[in-house]
Amino acid sequence: MTISSVDAGIELSSSQPIRDAVKLKASNGGVSLVSEGSYGVSLVTTASPITLSASGSASGFALAANSDDDHLTIALTGTHQAELNINSDGTTTDAIVINAKVG
Repeated sequence: MTISSVDAGIELSSSQPIRDAVKLKASNGGVSLVSEGSYGVSLVTTASPITLSASGSASGFALAANSDDDHLTIALTGTHQAELNINSDGTTTDAIVINAKVG
């Protein structure tokens, strides 16, 4: 593994062809990715899936809109036989909720 300074930033890189070539792990606490600048956080993969999973507590993904045109898009792109699936194993009548408060 290589840790280097790139354009006044920090880069962790590995050329190992293994599943966990770079791994961030906290055995007794959390891991935070924080961007306080205007560039945000990017997760990019070119040939493999991205998986976000949690276990044991409620989770969420939210955008706090602070001006007009702050849109959150969930999209499946590409003209192929593909599906966008939204699933819930919940057992109540509100297992999936889509709500627009105004509009």
